[in-house]
Amino acid sequence: MNQTKNVGLRRMASVFLAAVLLTVFAACAVAEEETAALPEIPVLEDTRPLEAEEYTFTTLSGDSVTYNRNTRRIVALSGAGDLAAFGIKPLAVLAEQAVLDSYPTFFEGVSVLEYSQPFNLEEILSYEPELILVYQLMEEENIEQLEKIAPVIPLYRESFDFAERLGYIGEIFGLEEQAQALIDYAAQLQERALTAISDLGLSDKTVSVFYYMDGVSIPPSEYWYFNKILYDYLGMAYTQAAQDFLSDPNNGPFTPISNELLANYEGDLVLYADIMGTGEIPEALSTNPGWQNLAAVKEDRIGVLDAVLYAEKDVLYLRAQYEGILSALEKAMGA
Repeated sequence: MNQTKNVGLRRMASVFLAAVLLTVFAACAVAEEETAALPEIPVLEDTRPLEAEEYTFTTLSGDSVTYNRNTRRIVALSGAGDLAAFGIKPLAVLAEQAVLDSYPTFFEGVSVLEYSQPFNLEEILSYEPELILVYQLMEEENIEQLEKIAPVIPLYRESFDFAERLGYIGEIFGLEEQAQALIDYAAQLQERALTAISDLGLSDKTVSVFYYMDGVSIPPSEYWYFNKILYDYLGMAYTQAAQDFLSDPNNGPFTPISNELLANYEGDLVLYADIMGTGEIPEALSTNPGWQNLAAVKEDRIGVLDAVLYAEKDVLYLRAQYEGILSALEKAMGA
């Protein structure tokens, strides 16, 4: 699927999910006893000196950008959760207010930009930034507009590689030690979560994730971060039918599976990805004949994933994302 469709799906998803982010993040942030087995993110400080330092950096696109490496006057159109994890507090970020409210320590004093596509130039100008951070697929003509205000550096928005993504931010600001601490933290989270999967006896199980729009379908792996965590980081397996469905170029993001064939896609465990953020299985799905025919439905073993929690892959949210998956898997076991 091409990049235009990729971006379009994200924008459509954000429209669906914006109203419910506060509920989801708040629910994941307060379950302290349940998440005790997973390490907490280290609280890092922005240790850069206050004196200006002119620095020339080669961006991921190969451009050379000269800027004040120690500036605090930053506007971020991407990577809010990664930057906050470094202890960096931009003047304003492109994120939902619900996210900031769920992590008040990390986002103290940070404002939220309006969600206009791709941005509101006058609003950004009003912050008088000295550095603007953008997502890696931003169109060149938009970058050129922003460069009239301040130097612009694209971030690795699309990268799943913590070393690449966080190491890059560390280079931008001279915070390499903080970058390594966060890279190590992500690895520790994965290790603990894998231990939890093993302790639950799930290491060799297949997992089916379904969602519902115009019918029951399988969320494409490249669009949803829960797939990356579930199948790559935690090593869970797709059913063969799901693999065939996802590899078929004729199937789009919401291509429905027929009611007669849906049971063929059922794995050992079944999760429902709630893209509306209600935390519940919608009535239209619960009365769907194909859905009702699944063994996991009959036995009340459906784990629900709050898909809004996985809209971003920033390291600040990673612990809550692992916890959401582990909780859903336990429910899918019948626990």
